[in-house]
Amino acid sequence: MKTNLIVVMLLMFAIGGLSTCGNSPQGLEEAITQMENKLPRPYSSENAKQLIKAYQDYVSTYPDRDDQNAIYLRKAGQAAIDAGQYDLAAELLSTAIKDHFSAKSTQENILLLADVYSKNLKNEVVAASILQSGQKQFPSSELLAQHIDPAWPALINRLKTLKEEVVDTVKKQINYSTVNDYIISCAAYAMILPKDTLSPSLLFQAGQLAHQTQSHNKALELLDWMYLEYPKHPMAPDALFLNGYILDSELKRFEEAKQRYEAFLEKYPQNEFAETTQFLLDNLGVPAEEIIKRFENQ
Repeated sequence: MKTNLIVVMLLMFAIGGLSTCGNSPQGLEEAITQMENKLPRPYSSENAKQLIKAYQDYVSTYPDRDDQNAIYLRKAGQAAIDAGQYDLAAELLSTAIKDHFSAKSTQENILLLADVYSKNLKNEVVAASILQSGQKQFPSSELLAQHIDPAWPALINRLKTLKEEVVDTVKKQINYSTVNDYIISCAAYAMILPKDTLSPSLLFQAGQLAHQTQSHNKALELLDWMYLEYPKHPMAPDALFLNGYILDSELKRFEEAKQRYEAFLEKYPQNEFAETTQFLLDNLGVPAEEIIKRFENQ
């Protein structure tokens, strides 16, 4: 009990230091180092939570410091692993890769992300997709190459097979585990290979599938990612329209849907979905029964 009390006191002191160490990144880094040194490993859930917050606060304060942010997000991922929060670890490591791709530690972050999926989340399919995406991006990397099994199918073939197996044609039902593997593998491909010509279409396909399987928030994330990162892609208008439609019809977040519909009409007034978008905008929040009555009255 006494030991735990001391740890809590030290933690409170370290956290206080984060808010009073001035505006320089060096001050924050020193405070974080003090916190790291005072906390025993492996981190408890509470200690991991406080450390992760400290790392994330630094990243949000200095978003352009890619090298340091990638390191801190990896440390945050490792803290989450210590605490047994493996989905959070995967999320933190994915953020490190996606938002700070130019960092020197990106290959290490890719490897650790694959390790989380393999060892902690018990998903060898996604782990292999992550490693193969990394190898495609960094073909001369010995760090990644030593973890690639030559017996694995080629990455594109893996994605194609996953997509084909989304529906069990014998049982006539959706394979939700395969859906999950396909969506995460597509996102990993786009995250690790952002300039690859396949990345935008894979994001769109994954977003569509997430929508079709009722994972609407995931669909919004993927469609937003696709539209914002690849605004000139032929599927970008479709991504923006579908985003608005999900917010409108599925999630009833009408104000956000209105913003998406208006953005669509402004940017793509001649698009084939423009008339439909205007109709949806005019009837935003109106129950389907009311819309039918309006037509009947006309």
